[in-house]
Amino acid sequence: MACIGVGSQGKGDLEGFLKFKEAQVVAVADVDASRTAEFRKKFPEARVYTDYRELLDKEKPDSVNVSTPDHMHAPQGMAALQRGIHVY
Repeated sequence: MACIGVGSQGKGDLEGFLKFKEAQVVAVADVDASRTAEFRKKFPEARVYTDYRELLDKEKPDSVNVSTPDHMHAPQGMAALQRGIHVY
């Protein structure tokens, strides 16, 4: 899976997903460098992007979790759906 937004809600969502042994985070996108720095410490093997469009262009996750401000849910979710990626 990939995550768009890893602030408080995104971090909580990610922790919930990772309770399942089948879940593996492969990439994240967030515009806040302090959030991605914290993420890199926990998941050094995952790729980090500042632009969700670049993540969606370069990665092929099974699903993406959108945890960004409300006004970005539709454009980010639709961009993932148009690429055949499941959205939460």
